[in-house]
Amino acid sequence: MREVYAYSPALGALGGGERYFAEVIAALADAFQVTILAHSGHVRALHEIWRIFSLEQKRIALREIANPPDYSPALHNELASLTPEDALFFQVSNGKLIDIRRKSNIVHVQIVVPRDGDPFSDKDRQSFREILAKQDLVIFPSRFVTEENVRRHQAPDTKAVWVHPPVHRDFFVPNSCTENQIVNVGRFTPIKRQRDLIQAFASLPPDIRGKFVLAGPGETGHLHELIALARGLPVEFRVGLNVRELAELYSHSRILWSATGLGQSRFGLVETFGLSIAEAMAGGCVPVAVRGGGVTEIIQDNVTGFLVDDMPGLADRTTALLSSPERRSGMAEAGSVASRAFSSAVFREKILGLFQECGDRAIAPQTHTTS
Repeated sequence: MREVYAYSPALGALGGGERYFAEVIAALADAFQVTILAHSGHVRALHEIWRIFSLEQKRIALREIANPPDYSPALHNELASLTPEDALFFQVSNGKLIDIRRKSNIVHVQIVVPRDGDPFSDKDRQSFREILAKQDLVIFPSRFVTEENVRRHQAPDTKAVWVHPPVHRDFFVPNSCTENQIVNVGRFTPIKRQRDLIQAFASLPPDIRGKFVLAGPGETGHLHELIALARGLPVEFRVGLNVRELAELYSHSRILWSATGLGQSRFGLVETFGLSIAEAMAGGCVPVAVRGGGVTEIIQDNVTGFLVDDMPGLADRTTALLSSPERRSGMAEAGSVASRAFSSAVFREKILGLFQECGDRAIAPQTHTTS
């Protein structure tokens, strides 16, 4: 059986990138012997990922890495020593890459590189481009991220594909919301613009606004600032929900809000995809989201949700939906149907096909012509 050695520099919290990595591993374990190369400090979080995605019974091994995720020569040498020459090496990039060449080489680039605010010298840019060009396949989470990285780094578009993150539709139950609950899901950080969302919630007519729930993967200093801002409002914060608990939250909510990218023209500050939006649609929740990035690949405006350009637009669309149950119900149904395109079954079929094709090319006999 062919082997895959998989490395991700960030598995400490179950955010979108970590979930994408876990989903890839789950798909590959059906056909490959998979070994995860994990930093010692990430092992506990990795076992939680295994539990959530029921990976315990699959063919997955774990090798701990002693060096920190600093992309140092020591980390490079350790990863190289742990990965057999004839294996398929899969790595996740958040802006940097490990330069290891094995039988097959695949990378998942999560973001538009460089992310705004990250240090990225000309030397870093040149190194990223050179290592990216050596890959047999580069996987991105959306068309938006693909096109922008190909443009920035002259990556061969013949090696670039996008595979949208999956939605576990089997986790969802029919929407049973009995109140006008609005939800926002994402890391508690200024980039997600939760402060603007709380202020928008406060501006809604009190007789229809119901409750606002903000859910994120972990506590931060920004979370405590948001709690102080929301004092006196029917606002609730939920921290560390797993995938199944998020599915339940969506099924008890009527509207999802997303404001990432509000007022931004910089690519690093918009949604690369917007998994919470696709999940909300699967749960019968209508998304109202700021236009930009990968969000436009999910929402069909005025059919499966609304795309807006500012907070007044978000508040107006929300008020209209909460004031018209029939309209909201129709859009929720359309969104639920559309979310099937992002199902975990579709994702696994695509990922498995790409890795098998890449592996087959690597072991195919070379043909030579003579003149």
